[in-house]
Amino acid sequence: MILRFFDMRFLLILPLILVIITASGCAKVTKERHSPDFESKIKEYNDVVVLPPKVEVNMVDVVGKKKRMHDYEDYLENIIKEEVVKAIQDKGFRVKKLHRREIWEQQLSEDFARLQQSFNTAKGKLYARVLWEEEKAFSISENLGIPATVFEKKSIVIYYFL
Repeated sequence: MILRFFDMRFLLILPLILVIITASGCAKVTKERHSPDFESKIKEYNDVVVLPPKVEVNMVDVVGKKKRMHDYEDYLENIIKEEVVKAIQDKGFRVKKLHRREIWEQQLSEDFARLQQSFNTAKGKLYARVLWEEEKAFSISENLGIPATVFEKKSIVIYYFL
C-alpha cells in the first residue's frame, strides 16, 4: 500500500520535474557584459589607453588585524597592467599605459578619482550577480557618464579600459 502511494505521487510530479529541467537548460548565461553595438563600436578605435589598476594587498593576522602590504601592491599593479596590455594587443590594438605620474602631471587626479567612482558604481550595478542571461548581459546601456567625458576631453585618452 505504501509503495503504491509513493509510486502515484512520483508519477504526478515527474512531468513537473521534467519541465523544470528542460526549461533551466534553455537560458544561456554569461559573466560578460556589453552594449548591443559593442562589436561595431570597438572597431572604430585603434588605440586603447590602460589606466592604472587599483590594487590593495592586506595581510590579516589571527585576530583579524589588517596590515597593508604596499610593496606587494606595486608589484601586483605592474603584473596586472602588463597582462591587460598583452591581452589588448593580442586583439590588434595599439596600447598606451597611462601611469599615475602622468595623471598627476596632467592635473587629472580629481577627474581620475571621479572616473574611478563612476566605474565602481557601474560595476556594482552590472556585477551584483555574476551570471546573467545573455540577452540581458549583451544589451547593457550603463555607461560611466560625465566623469568619463571630462577625463577624455582633458587627457590624451581616446578609449580606455579599467
